[in-house]
This record gives sequence, C-alpha cells and structure tokens, in this order.
Amino acid sequence: MSKKIIIASHKGGVNKSTIAANLGLGFANDKKKVLMIDTDSQANLSKKYLKDNYRKVDGIYELLKGEDVNNCIHHTGYENLDIIPAKQQLSVAKKEMLLSMHGIQQQKLMRSLIPVIDKYDLLIFDTAPGLDIMTFNVFQFLDGTGLLIIPVVPDSNKIEDSDSIEGMNLLLEEISESIKAGENIKPRFKVLLTEVDNDEVSNEFKLITKSHFKEKAFITEIPFSAKHARRRDNFVIEKNRTKISRCYKQLIDEIKEEL
Repeated sequence: MSKKIIIASHKGGVNKSTIAANLGLGFANDKKKVLMIDTDSQANLSKKYLKDNYRKVDGIYELLKGEDVNNCIHHTGYENLDIIPAKQQLSVAKKEMLLSMHGIQQQKLMRSLIPVIDKYDLLIFDTAPGLDIMTFNVFQFLDGTGLLIIPVVPDSNKIEDSDSIEGMNLLLEEISESIKAGENIKPRFKVLLTEVDNDEVSNEFKLITKSHFKEKAFITEIPFSAKHARRRDNFVIEKNRTKISRCYKQLIDEIKEEL
C-alpha cells in the first residue's frame, strides 16, 4: 500500500513547494517510486520539474475534468520520480467543483487517482496556501497511511503572537470540523520549522515551539539560506556538501520512521 505525504499550511511563503521538491527527489534517490501531485494553481512545483512544459501537458486540471489519470502523469527526468502538474486553469476546476451538486466533491481527486495509487510507494501532495475545495480533496488521503507536514517559519518569540502558529491552528481546526462532519480522516501531523536563522528570534521561537508540540515537531529544522532563496533553488538535496541538503536528508530519515 502506498504512503502519502501532504504538505499544507494556512499561510503562504512557508516553502511548501521547496519541501515537496526535495522530499520527492530524496525519496526517489532512495529507490522509492514517487508520484508528486501539484494542487496549487501557482504551479511552483510543476515549473521546477517540467519547466515551461507544465503549461502544455495534461495535469490535475484535466484529471478533474475526467481525463485518464495515466495521461496526466509525467516523468520528471529523475529516476523513480513522476508528477501530475498544475496550471492556472486549476482555479476554474475548483469553482466548478464548488458549484456542482453531483457526487461527493471532497473525494473527486481520490477517485481519479485510484487506478495508479498502488503503482507508487509514495504520493506527495503540494497544496495551495489556505483551505479550499482542493485541499479538502487532498485531506481525504489522511486515512491512516498519510502524514500531514505543516511548515512553520519563525516570526515571533511569543508563540501566542505567531502568524505561522495561528495559521497552523486554523488548519487543524478545519480538519477537526471535517472529522465532526463525518469525513473519514485520521490526521497524523508533524510541525516542520523552516527558514530557521541563527538569531535570537529564531532560537527563542524554535525552543518554545518544540516545547509546545513535543513529539509533534520534527527534530530536524530546515535552515534559512540566502543563496538558495536568491537562486530559487528547490533542488538543494542534490548538493551533498551543503548544510541544507544534509538537513533534508535527516528529515527524510525522520519521515521514514513516521511512515
């Protein structure tokens, strides 16, 4: 049975796509057959792996419109690593799903992926900021075989004043409401500190966060790197001698224990 990793946050700018890109490539390098699913109409993950071709091929928009899932899967050029790309038209599909009264719209993505789910060892979902119908579709994969990773960027030395923590709590509240509404969701989540700098604010924030969430926080932290941020370099895991690449490899080892 395939495992699932979902990267989600109510807040934008927390490196969801960067995390997805590195986890996908890292697990593929570890000989796992990986399918990444880009559910963000900004398509940052798709752009990194397919360059300009992401606009020219079938992807999640066409999948939700009824296209065969096999026609929507594309090889990334890396061994063991495939992707279902997104594009701006995805926002149209989301509106159509909201307007439709036919079927259970929260399960549309899961139904579409059924023919290929067991062909992969791991599915990785990159989601849009906030909560929309597509994110709720992705949450259906939190069925006991899925792990929700919530990236958090240090932004305050007081956890109660943190925008990142507030966004994370909103996300978890929405999942709780979905469970109360009868959806078959079994949330397992872990908090990932990212863009961690070696300054007083970051150090205080991470101590408080890890104390608060305890085993629900990854031991590994992803450090801030001005060089990678400037270059928009999502494939840092290939650079074996950098601190940030080593951190991603440590994160993958932690995730293996969770899955």
